[in-house]
Amino acid sequence: MIAGLLCLFFLLLNQSSDANAGGLFSTGFLPNGSGGPAVVYPVSTTKYVRVKGSWLLSQSGSKFAAFKDIPFAHPPTGKLRFKPPIEPVFTANETVIVSRPEGVVHDLNSVPICAQGPFPPIYTTNSGREDCLYLSVYSKAIKDKKLLPVMVFIHGGKLTSGTGIYEGSGPNLLMNKRIVLVSINYRLGPLGFLSLGTKEVPGNAGFLDQVMALKWVQKHIYHFGGDKNKVTIFGESAGGWSVGFHMISPRSRGLFHRAILMSGSPLMPVMRSWFHDSSRTGKLSTSYTHKLFCRKGELKCLQKKPLHKILEASKDFNWVGNYDGNYTSVPFFPEDIETAFETTDFSGLEVIVGVNQDEGLMLTSHADDPGLSIAVIFFPFTCAFHKKDFFGIPKENEVTMQKHKCTKLRKFYKVRNAEARPAMTQFMTDSFFWYPADRLVRLLASRGVKTYQYVFSHRGEHNFLVDYMEKDKRVAEGVTHIDDQMYLLQPLINRTYTFNRLDNIVSNFMTTAWTNFATNGRPLPASSPTAWDPVDVNNHQYFNISSASPGMQFGGDYGSRMRFWRRFFESDVEEEILVEDDLDERQDDQKEVSDEVDGDEDETEDEDGDFEDVDK
Repeated sequence: MIAGLLCLFFLLLNQSSDANAGGLFSTGFLPNGSGGPAVVYPVSTTKYVRVKGSWLLSQSGSKFAAFKDIPFAHPPTGKLRFKPPIEPVFTANETVIVSRPEGVVHDLNSVPICAQGPFPPIYTTNSGREDCLYLSVYSKAIKDKKLLPVMVFIHGGKLTSGTGIYEGSGPNLLMNKRIVLVSINYRLGPLGFLSLGTKEVPGNAGFLDQVMALKWVQKHIYHFGGDKNKVTIFGESAGGWSVGFHMISPRSRGLFHRAILMSGSPLMPVMRSWFHDSSRTGKLSTSYTHKLFCRKGELKCLQKKPLHKILEASKDFNWVGNYDGNYTSVPFFPEDIETAFETTDFSGLEVIVGVNQDEGLMLTSHADDPGLSIAVIFFPFTCAFHKKDFFGIPKENEVTMQKHKCTKLRKFYKVRNAEARPAMTQFMTDSFFWYPADRLVRLLASRGVKTYQYVFSHRGEHNFLVDYMEKDKRVAEGVTHIDDQMYLLQPLINRTYTFNRLDNIVSNFMTTAWTNFATNGRPLPASSPTAWDPVDVNNHQYFNISSASPGMQFGGDYGSRMRFWRRFFESDVEEEILVEDDLDERQDDQKEVSDEVDGDEDETEDEDGDFEDVDK
């Protein structure tokens, strides 16, 4: 553990945090009249936009310029509701945009959050608005220096919630480094992902919003000190799905050069049922329009409905995306996702894919009974509701194969009433996060794409489920979904944190690795004593992000768990999926982990909840 901390300290000492960098912005940045920075960029041969920003301080005290809420598309309201985005229209020769001041937002309807339903306990009512297609730019460009690498963040929220504004996905940690950070909004729920199966509303408007934001970056980021030829897109959860979708979409080609997918792989098995082919598109649009008392495909009726009705009618649907090749000549998804990942030319692309150690806690923590309820609720739900799409069970043998696969799951994960929560947490972690990430990593690496993988296992002072979702610690013990994001983005959902020593080390490590990757395509420099190597499918290892034991490994029972899921989905359905060797291997892996934990007892946390000080 101490050796791990020393490695992290060494890495951080050899990275430039630019905490003391001085100077003003490079040529092209102007005073805004009140002591802050300003940017002017052309939008036509006769018109230009002047953005008045503000100076802010990063977590380490380094000054950066913030330009909040810049419109990148025309407001998608009225007759533009549900339609693909269009370029913003500027009527005056000069349009002046003044950034909002820094501060906590109490009225979510006063800032450009995209309209979304409740997400209790964080948001207990509908929030946001339709006029929401804005992005923010945060720049560390220094006078007379070269253009900086650009990182574009796409927020998560299952494509139905979240925001890219300062207060939701803030820059204060990443701006310790010398980059230009862009955080974007995109339409959510039905406003972003309803398809009527027509040329007017082909679907995927939310993804096309993201494309338009990336085009804005290509056109204008130079004026903010950013290098349009060095753009990294990164996203968490549904933002990770989005990043993966841009990797395969012809609409996104040439708009970015590197990609980071955090806790969100588009190769989730359940995506087969969530995603909409022509048949599902028709059924969803019919059901949704009928809930609003409109006829099928009646766009004018839908556009006249008040926003709160649009949101209320959307609750019982999965809003993900659809194959739109039948409805438009320039589709976002011209072919099946899995086929596209096997055929798309990824030449020159570099990728990071990662997950958290206990992602499934986000799902299993909602069942307050630590035992029976999870076994009763989750297994029948998974085995029955997704029996064809999730398990790939053929129609002619549904019942037999459903029982067969559920039996294998129960046997492998040892689901018993008294131990249901940890077993189900691991099952949800593997099925929704680890296996989809593992599959994507292996597919990309086998096709020659330089792919880095990580597992985030640092259990810090703060926990998303406890801090945001108000869960009891007894059901949230672990490293859950979104926990890693707390070390990269602040403010995060209207909150900021002061890190303890260990958390600060991990945060510095992650911001360093992410920005190094955006700069030169490597998370860690060649001189680093701890290597983070690209994935080799013949000797598969990932980087463990941990304050205790950072480094390359194939730890715990990762191997046996992933082999189980590969057999589960990638073999013929009639094949015996789970062999006794897997169970034996898993039991051996678990014993090794237990032995390692027993051996580390002398280096566990002290009374302050902190690891032993390496300086002692």
